[in-house]
Amino acid sequence: MNIPFINMVSTGLFNEYLPRTYNAVQNAEVGCRSAYKYGGLGAIQTLWGDTGNSQFMVMEYEPVFVFGATAWNPENFQFEYVLDYLDKYIFKAENCSVSRTIADLEEARNIEIRHLNEAICYRNVDEKFWGGIAE
Repeated sequence: MNIPFINMVSTGLFNEYLPRTYNAVQNAEVGCRSAYKYGGLGAIQTLWGDTGNSQFMVMEYEPVFVFGATAWNPENFQFEYVLDYLDKYIFKAENCSVSRTIADLEEARNIEIRHLNEAICYRNVDEKFWGGIAE
């Protein structure tokens, strides 16, 4: 039986304040690889939330880029490449790993010193574009 299909892949971020990056990575990998393996027409990613998306948009970047990278090259996807790309081109934070910090928040029960260090690094980048903190 040859039935055309398109896999729908979720970011998995609905009803969450913090990211579920590793869940989103797994969703993208399984959805894209199975579409590729079984001759699907492709895959599409959803960002909906049943009760809205309450997290900051920055939390959506990793799942969206992971999906794109996996869809582009499902056999050789490397999560670390996506994190490096985000830090270099999106966050403009080549000396720290903002993307890794966002991903690691999924497993965090508390915000730790290392998360604050990354946030401070990102804040320095933010000041460059927004003119710093108003006094």
